Formats: sequence, structure tokens, C-alpha cells
Amino acid sequence: IPREKTLYVVDPAGLARDFLLRFLTKTSKQEVVCVPIPDDRFCSKVELCVKFGKTLVVTDCDSADPYLVPLVRREANLAGSRPTVLLGEKTVDYNDSFR
Repeated sequence: IPREKTLYVVDPAGLARDFLLRFLTKTSKQEVVCVPIPDDRFCSKVELCVKFGKTLVVTDCDSADPYLVPLVRREANLAGSRPTVLLGEKTVDYNDSFR
């Protein structure tokens, strides 16, 4: 998995988030998904983004969520011929287009 930098932005006013979402929507080939940490379906939305190669923007986080650490570190393993990543206790297929 290529090593890319993960962007962390402290943005209490939400201006950078709005700009980033507009920019990614215009320039990204894949769908952009914005997920707030307090969302009830946070884990399932993250898993779907990883599996289908979507661009993920996580908002409203006060600290680094341990669930996201394997994604930030790009800790993918091969299960047979397909890359996977361990999110929590669940192994999820890793799409190379995921950002």
C-alpha cells in the first residue's frame, strides 16, 4: 500500500471542512463521504468507504479514535490475493482507491 500522508485539520469554525468537501467533490474520481464521529453508524460507514474505495472525511472528533489507527497507518495485510485491514474486531477488504 503506498504511503500517503493523512491530513489532520483543527477547524472549530468548520470553514476548512466545507472547503475540503467542495474541493474533494470536484477533483475526486470516487464518492466523498463525510462522517461525524458521534454518528450511530460510524463504523459501518467507514467500513463501506474502505471496501468500495471512497474518499472518507471524518469530522467532529476531539481525539484520535483507535478504530481509525489501522487506516491512518495503512496497516493492510494480504488475505490470499486481496488486501484487508483489521478495523476493531472485523476484517474488511481494502480497496486501493480508498483515501
